[in-house]
Amino acid sequence: MSHFKFGALIEGIATTATSGGTTTLIDTSKQNQVFTGVLLHTVVLPDATTLVNGQSYTIANRSDQVVTVQFDDNSEAKITAPDTQAKFLLRDNGSSNGTWDIENVGTGTGGVGINYITNPDFETNVSTWNRYKDAVQTTPEDGSGAGFSIGFVRTVVAGEVLRDTASAGLSKNGINRQGEGVSTDFSIDPQDENKNLTVSFDYKAASPYVSGDLRVFIFDIDNVTLIGAVSNDDNGDILAATNPNTFVGQFQATDSSNYRLIYHIASTTTSSWAVQIDNVSVGPDVLVPGVIITQWEKVSDPDALWNGTIGNGSIEVSRRQIADSMEIIYSLTTGSTTAFPAGGIVFTIPDSKTIDTTKSPTGGTGIVAYGSAYAQNVGTAHHAGIVAHGSTTTLNMYSDGAGAAWSNVVPFTWNVASQDQLSVHAMVPISEFSVGAVFSTTEINLQTIRAVYEATSSSANTSFADNALEIIDADNQIVDTHSAVTTGVNWEFKAPRAGNYLITVTMAWANVTNMDATHLDLFINGSREMRLNRIVNAEKEFIPGTTVITLVKDDTVDFRALQDDSASAARSISTTAGLLTRVSITSLPDFNTFSVFGENDFLAAASSNFLLTTAGYVTAEWAAMTGNSVNLTPGIWQINGYVRQSFSSGTPPSITKLVSRWSEENGDNTTTVPDAIGTSGNVSLQAGSNQCLVYEPVGSFNEHEGPVQTIRVLVTVNQTVYLNQFLDFTVAGTNAFFSIRIYAERIG
Repeated sequence: MSHFKFGALIEGIATTATSGGTTTLIDTSKQNQVFTGVLLHTVVLPDATTLVNGQSYTIANRSDQVVTVQFDDNSEAKITAPDTQAKFLLRDNGSSNGTWDIENVGTGTGGVGINYITNPDFETNVSTWNRYKDAVQTTPEDGSGAGFSIGFVRTVVAGEVLRDTASAGLSKNGINRQGEGVSTDFSIDPQDENKNLTVSFDYKAASPYVSGDLRVFIFDIDNVTLIGAVSNDDNGDILAATNPNTFVGQFQATDSSNYRLIYHIASTTTSSWAVQIDNVSVGPDVLVPGVIITQWEKVSDPDALWNGTIGNGSIEVSRRQIADSMEIIYSLTTGSTTAFPAGGIVFTIPDSKTIDTTKSPTGGTGIVAYGSAYAQNVGTAHHAGIVAHGSTTTLNMYSDGAGAAWSNVVPFTWNVASQDQLSVHAMVPISEFSVGAVFSTTEINLQTIRAVYEATSSSANTSFADNALEIIDADNQIVDTHSAVTTGVNWEFKAPRAGNYLITVTMAWANVTNMDATHLDLFINGSREMRLNRIVNAEKEFIPGTTVITLVKDDTVDFRALQDDSASAARSISTTAGLLTRVSITSLPDFNTFSVFGENDFLAAASSNFLLTTAGYVTAEWAAMTGNSVNLTPGIWQINGYVRQSFSSGTPPSITKLVSRWSEENGDNTTTVPDAIGTSGNVSLQAGSNQCLVYEPVGSFNEHEGPVQTIRVLVTVNQTVYLNQFLDFTVAGTNAFFSIRIYAERIG
């Protein structure tokens, strides 16, 4: 029975000492039933026809033995282990037994939401946990073999207790105990079958314990199958931890209801050690709201973000996302050749983003203020100003009080030779940003991996020999969330965990005189995985490459470049600020793990090789390809592409034009241009996107491969988007091959 008091519904509590007997509930029984004592006990739920749908009872077992809960006809509904509780919610009262939703509720903090472990905290005992001895190997058989020698006990010793008043301790002596361990069985609800479930627990594993001595596994009892180690950055290893730590991982449930959580001694160590565990939880992710706040990053081309001439001065721009806004800091120091614009100083929003004017007061240019400006006339005076709306992509500066727009003579006549300084700080709402995201508890513990590095004059390899494939040493760290990169002559990125990674590389040469060819290759574990780009018969300062790769934990990635010089000379990389070689590696969300990841989604497509033969081939046509498209659902998408165009088996064609084009329609091997983006009305290009890239080589062209332009599109109705290829040449040649890869990410 419940009571209404002080504006709140108060549910009653009844406490019963277990007696080996039976407690039968009725419609007026208290909704919270607590059982204490040292004996077994049985609880019978009320006749459901006497209740209303939505009525609930919570059975909290605080005894030393199990409490069995039965339906009205005395059939078993649920067995609650010591120190656990279960909630019974009546969904259908059409029969005496009724239809009840039964939810396990753990008592530890790891049991936020649903926890399927029946004894997660060891506050009373270690019941439901069993020691075992399986085969002497690194993986368990089923976690239930006999003949064990290890210890597993409840501990209340100070320094060993991790939470509340007790924890559990797993210990071994100075003998090799590989193949032994401890396990506990659990059952899941039908709702969570074939879903990813999260495993977490608190632990302490002090020396001489070594990381990986213990590993965590899941066994499928119904299918009699070892699912494998719990998946996380450490392949299920319990890491050494002198201070309390937390283990978090996931596993993919099957169509089974019953599983076994296993702590398995995987190593052959002869050291004596003890590991304490507590707050054990297995359950579905808990979705919690979160605000997007990214790390500060410097813009790679800051010169392009103001309307003056920097000359031999310097400018830096840093930005980060906070919810639906961008925080930006512009910092400029003049040099003797710096020139300020007479018509007013204007800064552009980084990353081609646009200001969302619907989120700020209505007004014209200069009406809406976004921040502050600070100018220093070195040796003379300091000046404060206001940063105001210029357009949807720009910011203006005005003097505080006088209101004059800052220019080459306001707030003072800039003495560029004296290194005057200008700093601007602004926070602007951005159309392309979302306020926040719904994060899973798993995602919070598995944050995005990102490594961004640039090659400077301090690089271990600033000069590339002629016609030699050499490792790029991007020595300057911009960001490295997991310390995954080792710089130097053997530069490499080591994957902290398995998954898909977005790769973006730009190789920058200091000069291109006499360059016959250049290409950029990606290597995994020391072996060439793919060519990211190759340009021949063309002198290009920049050679970009982008792709998505799949890595397993500890895979290594490096990038190698080659330059072919007609005079057989070595060639240096660019060390000019803003024109540096740059490497970016970012992990992509695993949608088998995350039911929600912000507002993102990810698609990939790869075409088959497309061959155009000389016979019947006209001088110009759009290729009819297969696999060169992605199907987009409503939202904002960023789409990248990679194209390989090659010619072989005879005379290469003489090319006048190569075209890569994003379209709403596939080519049909004719000169008919496929429908442009926006034709259907289902999708539209966002500001700054160009759907067509034209490359016009001179004369014979043997091979080209590399990325095409990145676009952003707004999709309102499901739409297929194609990446089309077009050739126009004067000499047909023998064969023309095309292949395409497409990567699309939902960003809003």
